[in-house]
Amino acid sequence: MGLVEYIHQALSQSYEAQMLRDNAKLSKLNLSSVVHRYDVVVTPDSALSIDEYGDRVTVGLQGSQANTYGGKIYSSLSTTQSKSTISNRREYSLKSSIGYTQSIFGKFGSQYNTLSLYKVKEREKLSKIEIDEAKKDIVFWAISKYYSVILRREQIAIYNLATKRAEHNYNSAKAKQEAGIVSKIDVHRAKLSYLSAKRNEQDALKNYKNALSEATFFIDSDEKRDIFSEEIKKVSYRFSIDWDKIIDHSAKWKIIRINEDILNREIYNANRDMLPDIKVDVKYHSYSQDDRFRDSLEFDNKSWSLSLSSDYSFDSNDEEIAIERLKIAKNRIFQDKKRVRRVIKKEIEELFNEFENIKETLNIERLKEREARESLNVAQIRYERGLSSNIDVLDAESNMLNAQISSAGALVRYNSAIFRLAKSLNLLDADFVAEALR
Repeated sequence: MGLVEYIHQALSQSYEAQMLRDNAKLSKLNLSSVVHRYDVVVTPDSALSIDEYGDRVTVGLQGSQANTYGGKIYSSLSTTQSKSTISNRREYSLKSSIGYTQSIFGKFGSQYNTLSLYKVKEREKLSKIEIDEAKKDIVFWAISKYYSVILRREQIAIYNLATKRAEHNYNSAKAKQEAGIVSKIDVHRAKLSYLSAKRNEQDALKNYKNALSEATFFIDSDEKRDIFSEEIKKVSYRFSIDWDKIIDHSAKWKIIRINEDILNREIYNANRDMLPDIKVDVKYHSYSQDDRFRDSLEFDNKSWSLSLSSDYSFDSNDEEIAIERLKIAKNRIFQDKKRVRRVIKKEIEELFNEFENIKETLNIERLKEREARESLNVAQIRYERGLSSNIDVLDAESNMLNAQISSAGALVRYNSAIFRLAKSLNLLDADFVAEALR
């Protein structure tokens, strides 16, 4: 399994990815719940009552539908059958009505009445931004866990070669001591070096198993064997810097802009709440009653009504306080917008500087590795010719081992720095990783 495939596994199978899918579903449910407020709502209107004076049965339906301008149309249709124990008479009645109520001043209009719908839609955008950011976190965690396995596997190979070289030096020292060429102290030093190399290899194997366990656990896999196929190779990507574009695509900037838009709508509604509102209610009624069911269907009685009402209060203290709070919140967002731009630029500049330092470190570590290999070759030749003790060889072996480990670690840090920078620039996903690995 390569790095890109492992990232896809993490985005589909990890516990964190499952939580993101659940959050996305919950966000859509919240939106659906608010949108449903403007659907036609039909409810039963049925009742049964029995007492000492008789019984009464009502069966009917009520319906309503609100609109986005602060109005609502409503209707009802019901039939009632009643029987009196006193007169032993059964009566039937049929009622129907249709009406419309509408705010026509302070609370009139789509902008005022769709605030809750607007806020849910905007919060769904916030949820998508948070989910996208969380996906980038998953990608970066996957990269880190993947490289942790590959690095420790490479460290095992490095320590294994070091152990073989130490064993060769130990056997060579024993042979030379038996031939009287070197002293016992050379054998003792070579033996200690060999035992130390074996211990390092065992520790590396333990660290590798732990890293492999964490990597497979992350993608919710019970696989125990090494499923990773790649070796560490240097990635490359040329970043272009357009600060306006970077800031506009930043999650922090998007979030603050959405919160600002929501706040502006809340301020609009708060100002409208200061205005008086008049509600108009127009209703048409039909009614009939008879002791025969067929005659009760004729709707003999018809009437209509028109009513005006106002819920305006001369005490506007609560509304004024609400507006002042919203103004304070708006000023805070204004300050946050200026600060966020500086913060985004500062964070990215720091990451670029860190990347350049890591890049330079990688070049230095690779140079040190080449020099350590050359020094080891020279020390081995001098030792074989009897020009020096094995102290120089063992020191060169140690320097070579440290240089190889440092070089491998520097390469991982270099790759991670590129991916971390891509994450801050809102670029990190599986496609970016695939392109960087080409």
